[in-house]
Amino acid sequence: MTVDNQPLEAKEAVLKTISLEKKQELHHMAYVYYQNKYYAEADAFFRLLLQIDPQNISYLQGLGASLKMQQNYAEAAYCYIEALKQPLQEIDPYLYVHLSDCYLALKEFDKAFAILKEAKKRAKQVNNKKVCRHVSFMYERWKKNKQPKTNA
Repeated sequence: MTVDNQPLEAKEAVLKTISLEKKQELHHMAYVYYQNKYYAEADAFFRLLLQIDPQNISYLQGLGASLKMQQNYAEAAYCYIEALKQPLQEIDPYLYVHLSDCYLALKEFDKAFAILKEAKKRAKQVNNKKVCRHVSFMYERWKKNKQPKTNA
């Protein structure tokens, strides 16, 4: 009997029995697909992993990245927001950068700018100079795009 023909409770029970080793294998497969630019396939693996462990930040971040590369910015932003909601002692400041990228792509500039501020704040807290430089670069690009064009 296949899992697909079972009620939702049975499916959830089966997913909970998946070993850590199998989860790591699935995560590795998702990552390999992503690295090789098979974003739809990576997306499918990350969605499966999230059925197993819905609050796993790595899975949320991976799905967000896959969706972003498929230009599904709204759903990618949702994944990044969900990842940021998860309890962690130290949030990766790049989550904020990725989220701001989605807002920029959606032309929600005020949200993107606010998220970039948070990215810089978090990066300074953990002394991540790479993120600070990236955020400064994004600020400059954002300012140039927001300035009115003049005919000289």
